[in-house]
Amino acid sequence: MTAHGAALQGRRIAESLMTSTCTITRASVGKGAWNDATGTYDPPTRITVYVGRCKVQDNGRSVGTAEAGELTASVNSLELHLPIESDGYQADDEGGFLRPRKDDVAVIDSNPLDAGLVGGELIVQAAHAATMKTARRLPVEEVS
Repeated sequence: MTAHGAALQGRRIAESLMTSTCTITRASVGKGAWNDATGTYDPPTRITVYVGRCKVQDNGRSVGTAEAGELTASVNSLELHLPIESDGYQADDEGGFLRPRKDDVAVIDSNPLDAGLVGGELIVQAAHAATMKTARRLPVEEVS
């Protein structure tokens, strides 16, 4: 078997383990609409980057904390696995596809083996790309 064939077989196996689904969005550029009720701009609309199969994986890193003003939150470091190629990647303006990148937000839409993950938000910490990988493994943080 060639390296190319092995990578393709590995991708099929990796995708068979992606039993959850998620939606990944990114904030659009600029300000949102003016909100007369609050006297401020609403957050910008979000652009859908990906909708489809995924897997949430603990990467073995320790849990930390983050502080914002008077709020302290637990931060869990995880990986979000996506297929390398999928119809779930949304088209961009140049005829290619959007790929997840830093600060995109993934929401777990379904998870048949752990319903407690459904609705969870994961913040992408970095993009991921490599030649011979079986899955796109995004480092993400779950803030609770």
